[in-house]
Amino acid sequence: MTLLFATSLFATPLFTIDDDFQTHGLCPGIEYYEDRTGSLTVSDIEKKTVGWDRMEKDQIALGFTESAWWFRFSVRNTTTRQRTILLKIDNALFDYVDLYSYSDGTLLASTITGDQRPLESRDVPSNYFVFRLNLSPGVQSYLFRIQTTSSLKFNPVLLTMVENARSEARDLSMIWFLAGWLIILILYNGFLFISTRRKDYLLFVSLVFSLLLLRLTTMGFSARYLLPPALNNIGVTLIILITILSCSYFLQSYFSTRNAYPKFHRLLAWSVNYPIIAVILLSYFIPYRYIVITSNIYGVIMPLLFFLLTIYTLIKRNRQGYFLFAGFAIILIIMIIDGLYLFGLITRPPVFDWFYNTGLAWLMLFSSLGLADQLNIMSRELRKRGHIIESASSAIATADLDGVMTSVNPSFLQMWGFEENGEIIGKSFPDFWIVEEDMGRFVRELQHTGKWTGELRARRKDGSLFDVQVSAAMVFDSHGRPDGFMLSSVDITEKKRAEVMLRTSLSEKETLLKELHHRVKNNLGVIYSLLKFEIDNQAKKDINDVLTSIQNRIRSMALVHQRLYRSDNLSSIGFSQYCADLIHYMSDFYHGGERIGFTQHTRDIELDIETVMPLGLIMTELIGNSLKHGFPGDRVGEIVVDFKYDDDYNCELTVSDTGIGLPHDFKLEDTESMGMFIIRALVEQLSGSIQITGEKGVSFIISFPLKSKKAEKGK
Repeated sequence: MTLLFATSLFATPLFTIDDDFQTHGLCPGIEYYEDRTGSLTVSDIEKKTVGWDRMEKDQIALGFTESAWWFRFSVRNTTTRQRTILLKIDNALFDYVDLYSYSDGTLLASTITGDQRPLESRDVPSNYFVFRLNLSPGVQSYLFRIQTTSSLKFNPVLLTMVENARSEARDLSMIWFLAGWLIILILYNGFLFISTRRKDYLLFVSLVFSLLLLRLTTMGFSARYLLPPALNNIGVTLIILITILSCSYFLQSYFSTRNAYPKFHRLLAWSVNYPIIAVILLSYFIPYRYIVITSNIYGVIMPLLFFLLTIYTLIKRNRQGYFLFAGFAIILIIMIIDGLYLFGLITRPPVFDWFYNTGLAWLMLFSSLGLADQLNIMSRELRKRGHIIESASSAIATADLDGVMTSVNPSFLQMWGFEENGEIIGKSFPDFWIVEEDMGRFVRELQHTGKWTGELRARRKDGSLFDVQVSAAMVFDSHGRPDGFMLSSVDITEKKRAEVMLRTSLSEKETLLKELHHRVKNNLGVIYSLLKFEIDNQAKKDINDVLTSIQNRIRSMALVHQRLYRSDNLSSIGFSQYCADLIHYMSDFYHGGERIGFTQHTRDIELDIETVMPLGLIMTELIGNSLKHGFPGDRVGEIVVDFKYDDDYNCELTVSDTGIGLPHDFKLEDTESMGMFIIRALVEQLSGSIQITGEKGVSFIISFPLKSKKAEKGK
């Protein structure tokens, strides 16, 4: 191949070709002119002899501009035959591309095309802009004009048809490699989304699809096969913005930034998501040029921001960050190079497209692996939770929103008396729990609050009922929608029984405490009355006798309380043991143990305090009188206490002694003795009667009914 540079008739760079020519770029060497108003015609440009600049770089990269740009070059065909070669402009996004050919200063032909014009306007069917150059022997000059709202970056190349076919075959194989790989990821992760309903997979599918669409667009496939010319410009920029937006939402979901990294979540939301959504919604009103610049600025900045988020997750030891870091390793460099190239700061390496496609495939592969790793972690966590639920002592069940049972653990089977899950699955909630209110209301309350705790009655397989403490919680799907609820039940039957017993006991204790206060008040009233009676008669009695009588009466009452606090039942005491205690005390107090014996014949019975207290005082008075007056001097004898009752609880208390007895003219109603007065009053309190006999000593027989026992028997 021979390609020589010279000067043509119009002082344009001259490229000479021969029979060995295959391909060569027009950079460096091609000249360009900036039409700032975009109004110059081809005739105007022919007259421009100054203002032309020579491109010294290997590629044309003039960045974003509103100007129209003119380029010129000449070709000398040194062969003796007609040659047809191609001019290829490798950017599929230019709005307007016009080619003009000259020979000896005469305009021979023009081709008007661009992605804002129909595909039929293109000289050669291709994703890029390819023009036929029909070269006769000699020199032929060319002008081409480009005006676009996208970045003015391309590499003009002269090549044969064979080389162009090879180039397009390479591009096609490269894009099919990328598209095939991305389609596999879309199908695989789409299937996972359908299976798991996790939005991570849906967002990843949308990201991969938008990346695939973006790559097809930048390589000209969208303009050729998908989008009409009127939508090419806005379609490309919107695809770029949607791709960036999809990437942002995917990363937020992938790293769970809302909960794990709230600062980064807000940064992405306010710096990426909301601005891009606003630009997309207002794209009809915003000048297209600014939308293009915005999309490309985000295209440069966002890879850096996303990479910083990935680095931050690595610092925080997020396992998924390692996968994304490996994927970003290549694509970050590629995107930075592409961004700098878009703004005309650098030239693009020849192998850029290959690395770009490989980097995208690499990034999507590791992102998919990160999602798969998340799925594995979730699977292990679910198995762990499943093991915990299976081994839990609480009965755990799940049901759908209609109350139909979907799963239970072994404790549930045991608690309800079932043997297999199949006996439960598919049955409704009310078959196992008795919900007094409407089932729909129960579910609505769960949906409103997300949880419910309370006590319910449950029905076993055999129909028996038992009490359970139920904690119910709403279960949501991956989209946050109610999907059912989980119930944890604990058998509280024994607890309820214990609570009933405790409440009964507490109520009894409260009643007894009130009764105790009442009795103490009454006893203090009795003591007060006794003291008052003794004071009224103290002129006739020795003070020691008075105090002794009072002491014995108080002691008889104290013995009642002593027996009460030693008893398990605080409402009554055993009368037989009380009698024994009282006799023992009286014998010791009067030192009658050596001369006077005691005999007790009492049929044991539990008597309440209202009965025991007056009986104790009566016995104190009678035994005291016998010890003090019945056995004067060294006289010996016996005191007998007898208590009995019949089936109707008619009682008889007899206190007798073998002493000297009472005077023959003794009458109980005539006596002025304080002790006898107390006895008469207490017998009346018991609604009883008293009988006195004195054949051998004296016997006091007190008969009275047990009203409380009679009432219980009547019930």
